[in-house]
Amino acid sequence: ALSLLPTLSRLHYDGHERAFTDTFRRGIGLVLFFTVPAACGYIVLAGPIADVVAVGRMDTPEATGLVALALAAVAVGLIGESVFFLATQASYARHDARTPLRAMAIQAAVCLAFFGFAFTVDGRSTLAVVGAVFAVANLLGAGLLVAWIERTLEPGTERLMPSVIRILVGSAAFTGTAALVVAVLTGDDPGHAQAAVGLAAAC
Repeated sequence: ALSLLPTLSRLHYDGHERAFTDTFRRGIGLVLFFTVPAACGYIVLAGPIADVVAVGRMDTPEATGLVALALAAVAVGLIGESVFFLATQASYARHDARTPLRAMAIQAAVCLAFFGFAFTVDGRSTLAVVGAVFAVANLLGAGLLVAWIERTLEPGTERLMPSVIRILVGSAAFTGTAALVVAVLTGDDPGHAQAAVGLAAAC
């Protein structure tokens, strides 16, 4: 996103709006190419990651369960956060700071409005609700910002949807494979070494 900012700024300054559109869409495709598989990986590998990082007095089933749940709950938010950051740079390249601010205000309002549900449930469900609200708000903010930017862009030749479909298909294949490898190598209650081996093999 940061590396695209000067390129997008030059394209806008020189009046190459179609090239700006194509560069912006390619940037989003590249961000999704990295973040969608990463989010899927965090969800599938949350358990082994928690088993590897939980040491000392934190090395209990309850503690590792909370760490795994936290990772999985906020993982999808990684996609929204990354797309939002790139779209913000694209807005800045067009001298527009208001649109990202509006999207962030809505994102914050959604978080504040729905975080209260976390206090209506007990135990691990509280953490799951907080993570899910955070992730959904990130996706909503990113989606709104991209939609608002797209409305003001010139038509381009780059199409984002085919890239998104390929990324989703590839991520689904990756997720299934990683889940199978982890299930075979780690079992129900792995130690640190076994979890580390399973995590490395799945990656």
